[in-house]
Amino acid sequence: MYGALFLFTSLIRGKGLSPKALLTRLLPSTFRSAAFLGTFASLYGAGNCLHVNLLGANLQLPYFMSAFFAAFFSILIEARARRSELMLYTCNVAAEAVFNMLVHRGWLKPIKHGVTIIFALSWSILLAMFRHSREDMDSVKAAVSAMMGDEQNTDSMDKWIEKTYYKARRAITGQEAPAESQVSTNPVVYSSIGVVRGFLIGCILKGGLSLVSLAGKPHKIKKATFWKRESKLVMKMAFFLSILSGGSRALVHLIKKLRGGVDSPMNSAVAGLIAGSASILSGNIEVSMYLASKAANALVQLALRKAQIPTPALGAAFMYALATATIFYQSAFEPHNLRPSYWKFLVRVTNGHIHHFGVLAADYRRELGIPGP
Repeated sequence: MYGALFLFTSLIRGKGLSPKALLTRLLPSTFRSAAFLGTFASLYGAGNCLHVNLLGANLQLPYFMSAFFAAFFSILIEARARRSELMLYTCNVAAEAVFNMLVHRGWLKPIKHGVTIIFALSWSILLAMFRHSREDMDSVKAAVSAMMGDEQNTDSMDKWIEKTYYKARRAITGQEAPAESQVSTNPVVYSSIGVVRGFLIGCILKGGLSLVSLAGKPHKIKKATFWKRESKLVMKMAFFLSILSGGSRALVHLIKKLRGGVDSPMNSAVAGLIAGSASILSGNIEVSMYLASKAANALVQLALRKAQIPTPALGAAFMYALATATIFYQSAFEPHNLRPSYWKFLVRVTNGHIHHFGVLAADYRRELGIPGP
């Protein structure tokens, strides 16, 4: 699993696959991550079996603590650079599971358009930080940059879109292109290119995923219903990203103009909040929660920098362990609260053995009256 993942990311980033890269980067990273995963599985399984045999009961706290200590010690094997990403992913899965748990108990009610609200708030924070505090952002900076480009230094994609437009205009009307690029000086051009950019990215992303889904399922190629459904999803994603990109660009400049030329983080936050509401066209809980975790991490980094407090050495490991313990407690006692895609991943990666812990906890779950699905 990790070998394929590292190979894919290496090729996507254009690093190639030379024999030297294979021996010095790919194989060591694969073995290290495999050791991390194997250590967690061994410690978690052993911890649960030990407390069941010693205590003769399926108590909730031991399930939680087994996962916590297994996760904490195993994550220390993983590369420091990857700990933060793993922590953010597990935190957003755990947060969603806790919310679902509270809903099932009747303590909270589902929030209408909650996915859109989470996305809009997260995009608002990330857009403000991208334009005014970029140094506090991690890998999500690339995702925001894909939508916003760079106002000061026009990137290659914006330049390509602009040149393509002027070539088409000259072919149709004979009008020559301006001597210099208008992207960084003309807000209308900058915003219009954002619309086209978002549309193209949406088509490429969703279209590519649709083609990947055909792998191993060639019978779908001949089904008209498949292409009809997928084309609708591609268009929804494309329109969503075109509004997100073009809308964010246009609103930032519009709000700046309305405020008499004042450019502040608040301008970007308001623009991001309004443009982010476009996620109602193609809402996805996984994307929204991912952005939310990235936004929260960026705010924490900003607060630590402002307060001149160094990042805790084992902070990411502790938060990862806490989130993982929450997830695996849920997997044993309330698996219906987990994100369906994540539960399927756990079942697949454990070859179905994850169900064993749920069977052990079933009687105790009924005694406690824990709500079922």
